[in-house]
Amino acid sequence: MQNQSITKFMTQLSPACTCVALITLCACIKPEHANYNFPRWAAYYHMQEPLSSLLSFDLLVLDSEQHPKLAPLKAAQIPLLGYISVGEVRDPETKRFLSSSSILGKNPHWDSYIVDVRDPKWADYIVNKAIPATLARGFDGVMLDTMDSPLHLETTNPRTYQGMSESLIHIVRQIRKKYPNIKIMVNRAFEILPEIAPQIDMLLAESIYSNYTFATDEASLHPDAVYMQYVEKIHHARQLVPNLSVYTLDYWDMNDSYGVTHIYETQREHGFIPYVTTPNLTKIHHESNASTMDPNAMGLSKMKGRFDA
Repeated sequence: MQNQSITKFMTQLSPACTCVALITLCACIKPEHANYNFPRWAAYYHMQEPLSSLLSFDLLVLDSEQHPKLAPLKAAQIPLLGYISVGEVRDPETKRFLSSSSILGKNPHWDSYIVDVRDPKWADYIVNKAIPATLARGFDGVMLDTMDSPLHLETTNPRTYQGMSESLIHIVRQIRKKYPNIKIMVNRAFEILPEIAPQIDMLLAESIYSNYTFATDEASLHPDAVYMQYVEKIHHARQLVPNLSVYTLDYWDMNDSYGVTHIYETQREHGFIPYVTTPNLTKIHHESNASTMDPNAMGLSKMKGRFDA
């Protein structure tokens, strides 16, 4: 009955007033399927999901250029972070901010190129072009991704790539200094986490529990020892910065509701805010109400999942 009254009211408004009314309603109404027992977040790099599917989250990480309309989400007071790739580049237009020698190799999994973050031109692009452009679109902050790529080069070949970590630390500090009031999330970058933790608000711990294999399009759980190493690194960072919020992103077969729920429950046991989805991040997957009370019935001894497109 309430929905019918709202619909009748909306049909009597002019188009301009209807737009204002929709934004106002978004700030007041949450979808019926939302469960607010725990904080919810999502990473979504597409534009087609209905607004109602996005309103049940308490934080959204979106593509900084191709994204849903931000105004209704901001009216609902959902913090919005725009995606920025710091260690890799895909867009040919962005390559013009780099010298050819600063393109170090290709990441075939994502069709992107690893960047030499020691190049001052790249730091200038990130701090003075990419971030202000993202904020101008209406985002509340940024999610800094792909730092692991240059860090991995330095770890495996320190003679050639020495200085990658220091350059990334410098970039994060520059961002915080120039934009003291924005929200900053960093994905992984565990090697430099103790140095950058005081400069950021949120850590995204991607794939610390599930391990996705591109070659087979499957995921399996990390061994407990590997997972606990990540947990210890995160807890150490939280000792340095007690208010650091930790979000996790795991990839799994979304048809395996028990496996998905197991991942949610495990991550929450350690004080993290989880999201489970598929690797392409082009569809929203809401958490189900499945239970993992009987692991034998679930087949969790195997805990492998194959992804649907």
